[in-house]
Amino acid sequence: MLTPLATQRTRWADDGTYHETDDKGAPIDDSDRGLVADYPYAGQGMAGFAAHAIKKEKFYRQTFQALFLFFMGRQMRYDLDERTVYLAMWNAAFASNGNTKALIKVIVNLPGYLGK
Repeated sequence: MLTPLATQRTRWADDGTYHETDDKGAPIDDSDRGLVADYPYAGQGMAGFAAHAIKKEKFYRQTFQALFLFFMGRQMRYDLDERTVYLAMWNAAFASNGNTKALIKVIVNLPGYLGK
């Protein structure tokens, strides 16, 4: 085990199956076990990790990029000339509590989408 995340995923086998108990029938401790004092994703299991991870800007940026790539066929240049698009998606994400439809509306209403 190299990281707290490794302990948080111990209920998940490499083939994707989920187990609440080990081979001997004992419950699996999938907490971060306090291995790192300032670990930013502390909690129980992958849900504990995810609950903290989704609050990070990088998670939102990756989500925005995935949608933008799907609809526009390229990565968003959020750090160059498309900062206003990024800000619009950021605002839509928070106004809609992360609703994907709200993010899609931002993209499809961009000038240049479908030749607008």
